[in-house]
Amino acid sequence: MDLLAFERKLDQTIMRKRVDIQEALKRPMKQKRKLRLYISNTFNPAKPDSEDSDGSIASWELRVEGKLLDDVSFIMSPSTARNINFYEAIDP
Repeated sequence: MDLLAFERKLDQTIMRKRVDIQEALKRPMKQKRKLRLYISNTFNPAKPDSEDSDGSIASWELRVEGKLLDDVSFIMSPSTARNINFYEAIDP
């Protein structure tokens, strides 16, 4: 009987560990990382054509790119530091 009790206890432990692992996989660990955004705007004005009475149509493009930064790769140059300090100073 001692062997059956040990086996039951072992099964309970294995099941508990299995449930713990499944719960851990459902809730991944949160990480704080820095996201650097690059935003650019391009505008192409309309150019009047002598052949076409309507002329060309003006257009614009908004481009947003992002990059996740590693903590070690985020080395700030002095000019970047000045820009960041400037933006922080004008942000209320």
